[in-house]
Amino acid sequence: MLGLGNAILAMSNPSGTLEFSTGAFSVRENGTVVQAITINRIGGNTNAVSVPVQLRSSAGTATPGSDYTNNLPITVNFSAGETSKTVSIPILQDTVIEPDETINIQLGTPAGGATLGSQTTATYTILDDDTPIFSNPNPITINDGTSATPYPSTINVSGLTGIISKVTVTLQNISHTWPNDIDILLFGPTGQKTLLMSDTGGSDDLNGVTLTLDSTAATALPDETQISSGTYQPTDFETGDVFATPVPSGPYSANLGLFNNTNPNGTWQLYVIDDASGDFGAIANGWQLNILTNAPTLPTITLAVSPTSVTEDGTANLLYTFTCTGATTSALTVNFGVSGTATLGTDYIQTGAATYTSTTGSVAFAAGASTATVTVDLTPDTSIEASETVTLTLSANANYTIGTTGAVTGTITNDDIAPLPTLSINDVSITEGNSGTSNATFTVTLSAASNSNVTVNYGTANGTATSGSDFTNRSGTLTFTPGQLTKTFTVPVIGDTTVEPNETFLVNLTTPTNATIFDGQGVGTIIDNDSVIPTFQFSLPSYTSTEGGSTTTVTITRVGTLTNPSTVQFSIANGTAVATQDFNNTLTTVNFSAGQSSRTVSIIPINDTIVENSEFAFLRLANPTNGTLGSQDIALWNIVDNDVSNATHGASQADRFVDQSLDSENLASDVIDLRELFNGSSYSSATPFSDYQTWATVENVLSTQLQQVLI
Repeated sequence: MLGLGNAILAMSNPSGTLEFSTGAFSVRENGTVVQAITINRIGGNTNAVSVPVQLRSSAGTATPGSDYTNNLPITVNFSAGETSKTVSIPILQDTVIEPDETINIQLGTPAGGATLGSQTTATYTILDDDTPIFSNPNPITINDGTSATPYPSTINVSGLTGIISKVTVTLQNISHTWPNDIDILLFGPTGQKTLLMSDTGGSDDLNGVTLTLDSTAATALPDETQISSGTYQPTDFETGDVFATPVPSGPYSANLGLFNNTNPNGTWQLYVIDDASGDFGAIANGWQLNILTNAPTLPTITLAVSPTSVTEDGTANLLYTFTCTGATTSALTVNFGVSGTATLGTDYIQTGAATYTSTTGSVAFAAGASTATVTVDLTPDTSIEASETVTLTLSANANYTIGTTGAVTGTITNDDIAPLPTLSINDVSITEGNSGTSNATFTVTLSAASNSNVTVNYGTANGTATSGSDFTNRSGTLTFTPGQLTKTFTVPVIGDTTVEPNETFLVNLTTPTNATIFDGQGVGTIIDNDSVIPTFQFSLPSYTSTEGGSTTTVTITRVGTLTNPSTVQFSIANGTAVATQDFNNTLTTVNFSAGQSSRTVSIIPINDTIVENSEFAFLRLANPTNGTLGSQDIALWNIVDNDVSNATHGASQADRFVDQSLDSENLASDVIDLRELFNGSSYSSATPFSDYQTWATVENVLSTQLQQVLI
C-alpha cells in the first residue's frame, strides 16, 4: 500500500514510485486475459524509467514449459508522462481438468530514478478452462403424484476456484408416461434456485431420453409434443408450481444464469415431483453438473470529497465518498491512509468509517452496496492558524482495484481573523567608494506571516546626502506572499573622491495593504572613504616656563584623516638654554590612536640658583609615521630665570642683543628673525647692528644651539 511516507516520496520524486495495481491478476488457460498484470507509476512522471518483472523465489504452482512459457524477467519501460503499463506471460493450453495454478511475480530494482511502492509482489493465476463434470449416477424414482425418491438427489462440488460463469445440467435416461406432470427444480449451494423443466412434453411418453439444460441453448423444451434427447433451455410453461418441503416456496424462474457469480462449491440439490396421479417414471442414470468458473472480477474503488473546502466554524462537513463498481455481490473492506495537517480529535472527528486513526482507516461495503461514506465533522475554535487539510489515500489490496490513485484532500479553511502584522525597515551603513556605485541593501520585515498578500510602497528622500550626486533615487512596491516575512531592495550609492563628512539619506514606507507600519523610515549612512594625510604640528608657536614653576603643557595636534594610528617624535634642542643644565631632554615618541586629534607633552626647566638672563630652547617634532609635519613643527620655549643678582650688568653686546631679541613679547617673530639672520637674510624687527658687535659675535653665541634646530 502507498502509505504516508511513500506518498510524500512520490510527490517529491520526479521519476515517481512504481508498484503493482493490485496483488492478484488472472488469465484463462486458453490465454484470454481476465485481469492484466498492471504496473502503475504514482507521483512524478517527468522522466523515462524502467523496472523488471521477475519470478519470486517461490515461483508458484504453475510449471514453466507445461503451463506457461517462462519469458521472465520482463523489462517494463515507462516513457516520460506514462503512468501505467501492462505485461503478459504466454500461457500454454491443455485439456487436463486441474486446479487453477499460480505464477508468483515481483518487481525488481527500477532504473531512471524511480522508487518502489508498497505493492511489489503479485500472483498471476492461470484459470483452468477444462470443464469439470460432477455427477450422481444413482437413479431417481419419479413416484406417482408425489415427491421422487430420493428427495432431493444431491451432488457435492469442491475444489473449484473463482465464481460461476456457466452451469449446465444433464438428466440421463429419463422415462415417464406423462411428462407434462414432471417438475424439476435445481437448488444451488448459496441459495439460488431455478426450474429446469415444468409442464413440458404433453402426454407423449418419454423413453430413455437424455436432456441437457443450458440457458444458452437455441430452443426451449416443447410444450405438447414429443420430447427427444438434446440440449434445451430450462423451460416452464405454467406458473404456480409447488414443491414439498424443504424447498422454499416460489415463485421460481427458469434461468440457470441465476447461479453466475456465485461460489460453485458446496451441495447442489435436485428436487423432482410428479404433480398429478396416474403416471410414473424414473431418471435411470442420475444427473450431472458441468460448471465453468471465472476468477472473480475485482471491484474498482474510487474516492472523492465534497465539498473540497469548508469553513472551520461553518455548518458544512467534508464528505468522503467511496464508490465500488463492478463485482459487488460480496461484502468488502477497503483500506485507506490518513494524513494532512488537521489533527484528529482536535480539529475534527469522523463518522462512517469501520476503523479510523490518525494514519489509517477502513470502510465496509455490505454485499451489493456501491457506496460508503466517511464524514469529517469539524471542531470550531478561535485559534488564529493556517487552513488545515484532511487527506485520504486508497491503499492497495488483493480484493479490489484502486480507481483513484492519488490523494484526496479536503481543506478546513480558517475563519479566525488575526490582527494585521506590522512592517519595519532597517537602517543601513555603506562605504561610499571612489567611483561607480555600491548598493545599500534595505530589508523590510513583516512581524508575522499573513494568509493574504501584503504590499507596501517605498521611496528614497534626501537627508544630508543629495540624490543624483550621493545616491540614486529608488521607489517601488514590495509584495509579501502568504508565509513570507522579509523582502529586500537596493539603493545605489555613488562613489567619489571628495573629502567630506559622512552623509545620510532616508527611505520611507507608505501605503501598506493587509498590514500596518511600525517603523516606516530607514536611514542610509554613506561612510566617506576619501582620506587626507594627517599633519603634525604644535598648537602654539611658543611656550613659556619659569624656573621653579609648574609644568608647562605642550599640545601637539593631528589634522586630516584620523582613521589609522600614527606617531611623531618630540625633542628639545639647545638654544641659549642648554640640555642637562637648564632642562632635561629625552627623545619622546608621541602615540596617536585611531581617531585621536591631539596629544600633550609636559616640560619643566631645571631650577638652579644661577642668576642669568631669560633663556630659550627649541621644541621640535620629527619622524612622523602615517602622516607628515605641518608648518609649525618648531616652537620656542622661553625659560624665565627666578634668581636675583646684585651684580652690575656687564653683559656683552651679543648677550644684550639676544636678551633684547628674545625677551620681546612676540617670540614667534623673534624666532623667524633669528632664522632669517642665521640664513643671511635682512633683520627687520631687532635693533640695528650699529649698536653692537658684528653678526659673527651673535653667531658665536647662537651657532651651536641654532644650527641643530634651524638647518
